[in-house]
Amino acid sequence: MADLVAAHYPRKVLCYAFHFLLVPKTTSLKTQVSIKPSHVCLRYPKVNSFQNLKFLVCSPRENVRKPSTWLIHMSNDGYKGKPLLDTSFQLYKKIASSATLLYPLWTLAASLLAIYRPALFQGVSSQSISWALSLLMFSVGSTLSLKDFIPILKSPFPVLLGFLGCYVLMPLLSVFISRLCGIHYEYYAGMILLGCVSGGQASNLSTYIAKGDVALSVAMTTISTLASVFMLPILSQLFLGTRIPIHAVELSKSTAQVVLAPIILGMFLNSSFPRLMYVLEPVLPLVGVFATMYCVVGALSKVQEVILSSIGVLFWPVVLLHFIGGVAGYFIPKLLGLNEKVCRTLSIETCFKSPALSYVLAIKHFNAYGVRMPSAVSILVLAPLAALYSVILRFLSVKNESD
Repeated sequence: MADLVAAHYPRKVLCYAFHFLLVPKTTSLKTQVSIKPSHVCLRYPKVNSFQNLKFLVCSPRENVRKPSTWLIHMSNDGYKGKPLLDTSFQLYKKIASSATLLYPLWTLAASLLAIYRPALFQGVSSQSISWALSLLMFSVGSTLSLKDFIPILKSPFPVLLGFLGCYVLMPLLSVFISRLCGIHYEYYAGMILLGCVSGGQASNLSTYIAKGDVALSVAMTTISTLASVFMLPILSQLFLGTRIPIHAVELSKSTAQVVLAPIILGMFLNSSFPRLMYVLEPVLPLVGVFATMYCVVGALSKVQEVILSSIGVLFWPVVLLHFIGGVAGYFIPKLLGLNEKVCRTLSIETCFKSPALSYVLAIKHFNAYGVRMPSAVSILVLAPLAALYSVILRFLSVKNESD
C-alpha cells in the first residue's frame, strides 16, 4: 500500500496505512479538501483526492474502542504525525510494556536480595539514591505537558481530598490499627510517625502504570511534601506529645532539585522533541521501575537487621495501614462522584507514604530503637505492594475519563 502511494505521489505525500482491511465503514478521513471515504481511498490509492492532500487524520467512529487503522504521513509541510510503526518498533513496544508489567516481581526480587544479600549494595550512597530518584521523576515528567495541569487549576478539589487523605485519614488509621493490634508503645510511635509523613515520589510512577492522572499525582506529592514542614510538627505534637521539627529551607531545596527540576526537564523535552519522546515513551516507565529498584535496594540494605528483627510483629500492621488507606482513598472519591482516573490516583497517593523519610526522622528525634522499625518494614512492604496494585489497576478498564 505504502509503495503504491509513494510511487504515485513521491513529492506530494508519503502515506502509510496499517491494517487497512479492518477500517470501520463509518470512518472518515479529514483533509483540507474533500476526499472519498477511507475504505475507498485505502484500496484505491490513485484517486484524485490525494492530489492536494496536506493533512491526513484518522477519525474513527465513537463506538470503536480501539481503532484498527493508524495513518501516519509526511507532507511538504514537514512532519505531521507520529513515527512509522513498523514491526520492529511494535516489538520494541511490546518488550518494554511486558518488562514494565513485571514491576511487582522486579521490586520484590530487589527487596529480598537487599534483605538477604545486603553486602552487594553497601556501595550504594545517599547521593546516588537521590540521582536515581531524579531519574524516576524525569521519566514521569516526560509523559506530561502543561495542558495536563489545567484541569487541576480549574478544579482543585481532588488535590484537597488528597491532602486530607495524607494528613487526616492516614494518621487516624495508624492510631486505630496500632491500638487494634495492641503493639508495643515504641512500635506505636513508629506507626504514628509513618502515618503522618508526606507521600512518596514513587507514587507518580505507580499512578502512570495504573493509568491514573499523573499530573494530579505530581501535584499532590509536591504539595504534601512541602506541607509536611508545618503538618508533621503539628501531628507529632498531637499524637505523640513531642514536636518533630522539619527544616523548611532544606526540604524546599531538595524538593526543587530532586523532584521539580527533573519533572520540568522531562516536560520540556516532551514538548520540544515530540518525535524523540514518542520513540522513548515505551521504555520510560521501565527506566522509572529500575530507578525505583535502585532506591529500594539502597534503602533496604542499610536497615536489613532492623527489618529481620521486627517483621514478625509489624508486618500485618504495616500492610493493613497501606492497604486500608488505598481502599479508602479509592472509594471515598468514588462516592463523591469523581471519575475513575482521579479515584485511582487518590488511592495510590493515600496509601503511598515516604517510609524512608519517617525512618530518618525516627533515628534523629527518638532514642528508642523500636520507633524506627515500622518505617523499616514499610520500606520492604510498600514497593512490591504498590507495584502489584498499580499493575492490577492497569488491566482494568478506565471508564468516564472525560468526566
